[in-house]
Amino acid sequence: MRKIILGIVLLFTTNYIYAQSISGKTNTPATIFINELNKVISTDSTGHFNINSIPKGFYTIQISSIGYQTMLTTFSFPFDELKHKKNESILITSQSENIFIDITLQKTQIEIKEVTISGTRNSLQNNSTMSMDVVEMNSMRERGQITVMEALANKPGIALVSTGIGIARPVIRGLTGNRIVTVINGVKLENQQWDIEHTLGLNQYGIDRVEIIKGPASFLYGSDAMGGVLNFIDEKPAPINSIIGDASASFNSNTFSSTTDVGLRGAKEHINWSFRAGLTNHSDYYKGNFTSDDRVANSRFREFLGKATLGLNYKKSVTLFSYQLNMGYYGIVEPFEKKDTTEKVEEDHPMEFETPYHTLIHHTALAKNTLLLGSTKLISTLSYQNDQRKELEPGNTENNPSLGFNLNVVSIDVKVDHNFNENVSLILGTQGTFQNNTNEGYSRLIPNYNQLDVSGYALNRYKLINQKLNIDIGARYDHRNINSSINGIKNSADYMPALTNSYENLSASFGLNYLLAKNLYFYGNVGTGYRAPNMAELTSNGIRLETQRYELGNISFTKETNLQGEIGIRADYNDISFEASSFYNHINNFIYTQRRGDTLREMPVYEFKQANAWIFGGEAKIDVHPMAINWLEITSAYSQLEGHLSDATYLPLMPQNKLNNEIILRKNVFAKVKNTFLRTSYVYVFAQNNLAVNEYKTPAYHLVNLSLGGDIKLFKQICMITIGANNLLNELYYDHLSRLRPYGVYNMGINGFVSIKVPFSIKTK
Repeated sequence: MRKIILGIVLLFTTNYIYAQSISGKTNTPATIFINELNKVISTDSTGHFNINSIPKGFYTIQISSIGYQTMLTTFSFPFDELKHKKNESILITSQSENIFIDITLQKTQIEIKEVTISGTRNSLQNNSTMSMDVVEMNSMRERGQITVMEALANKPGIALVSTGIGIARPVIRGLTGNRIVTVINGVKLENQQWDIEHTLGLNQYGIDRVEIIKGPASFLYGSDAMGGVLNFIDEKPAPINSIIGDASASFNSNTFSSTTDVGLRGAKEHINWSFRAGLTNHSDYYKGNFTSDDRVANSRFREFLGKATLGLNYKKSVTLFSYQLNMGYYGIVEPFEKKDTTEKVEEDHPMEFETPYHTLIHHTALAKNTLLLGSTKLISTLSYQNDQRKELEPGNTENNPSLGFNLNVVSIDVKVDHNFNENVSLILGTQGTFQNNTNEGYSRLIPNYNQLDVSGYALNRYKLINQKLNIDIGARYDHRNINSSINGIKNSADYMPALTNSYENLSASFGLNYLLAKNLYFYGNVGTGYRAPNMAELTSNGIRLETQRYELGNISFTKETNLQGEIGIRADYNDISFEASSFYNHINNFIYTQRRGDTLREMPVYEFKQANAWIFGGEAKIDVHPMAINWLEITSAYSQLEGHLSDATYLPLMPQNKLNNEIILRKNVFAKVKNTFLRTSYVYVFAQNNLAVNEYKTPAYHLVNLSLGGDIKLFKQICMITIGANNLLNELYYDHLSRLRPYGVYNMGINGFVSIKVPFSIKTK
């Protein structure tokens, strides 16, 4: 016992002995971010910096500056020069226990090497073993996109299944719903993902960027990630000894909308905090010439976000507390409605909410702790989510809705992240989630149920051949129990039997990334995924008012599994960057809906069906940024896919192929306006003629978008201003995945926008 106690004391003492500082300099003022410590340090005006209180361990440091390429370096502390991979732009030297880092950032007009988070580490996108894209919120502001979902759909391989502009769900390579996992602050979002008629309820406020992982990624992020993952990354803490903030507002002409948000962040050596609140209010959208006949009645929506975080950093413990509230009101579009209940023609830009509409209230609270134990990190996350959704039809009130769900979710994730050295690491983890869902309306889409998920996972990472070859090997085991209550009377409409089902699955993945030549990378991966059937697919027996159909589930459905393979190539040169990939995804026991041909309660009957399916396709993108013309950037991205059932018929709701072209002009200073830009894009979406049973053909369409902006000093304060218009030619078009497509309702017409963002900072002692 004495030896055990002595060993523990020595372990902790060793960590404290190496709680030293790191100093360094950059060739330009920059921001230093330490992922493991969740710390941000700003250099002084000469580029010098000092990082205090560094325990023994492995660290990833991210160095960034406007107009320069972001860089990463990973090293152990205490530093071993013999084992460290040298970098010509980052020179690390050590004398005794002191480390000095000399960093030379390279000038660039654009950000090519996006920094991504995969698991618990930062890495450059070029080194990833799978297809990944990054959507920065700054680019969303520059493009004047109304929702964060619209911003995601700008990337190849991503589409939206939507009901107007406020209700949208992401589609990754043809898969959507709860085949896509959404992660916020490392926690899987649970808010009735099975229902594509409701939105996720997420917005851009307080978000730094969204990472899109394409393909099965269940080994780290949980079951259901058969199609991919959306990883929402919060904005970083304020630099130490500072308080920073921003306020922004925008206006959209089509929906006569106003959007405002304000945030404040502060940090000291051992503590950081943040607050943010945002509100957006959109009226009905117009699909054409802004006449009363072109208004899509009841497509209005309103969203509110409130968020607060507290971070504590002391010696070898890093803790984050976070709370987030999302509230939303979303009108339910009735395509042929032009009058309200008083038989009066509505005003051009109605803002009040009239039935039918949805409401959403979602709470997320989490506590995350990281213990730095030398070469090992112990990371534990405890979270609670409460999701309240209601649907109000005429005659309903908030206290007596037509539909109502109250979902409570408690989850815990504990993982050990161990670095054997700079080239070999291992993550071992376990997750547990309990869900309880109760109905609060007089109609039922799903029964009351309890659900328990338990899983274990592992991810092994290798860097071989002088770090030219990266290999990821992952495995995961999942077990799910579902218990639901009986609803209604047997053999009658709306009857849902009680069920007790269990599902289990073993998933695995293998990926590699190899540096073929300087700045030229080959990557490939193969992985399996798993999804248990959701409650709607198992138990549905009733009318879906929004889709005007009667749906029937099947309690005998088995789990879905898939096997996807992908190969791709990336290149990143001074004047040009490009990436191309192709994939094949085979899905066993794919669940889909199909019209039966008869009616119940005067509604067409749709049955959930199950069959094998496959989806194949690819994406390509190119970015031209000539150094000789450093103010010019030209990008082009193309994506295509095709989906089939085992009987060779087409899968329903497959996205159209798409070509997205963009020209960007940038100048550091233009007519006394700093950071000026001009963006113009041309999007061509191909016709969709590969149709499932009872689907409509969708013709091709094209969109032209334009925006410009820059930083202007007003009253000694920098103001970031953007103006522009999307769908500049006022194209009348349908998107194939619009749920309003069968009713002949077009997507949004021309939309002019203006936005202003005012950042500010306060230095503290």
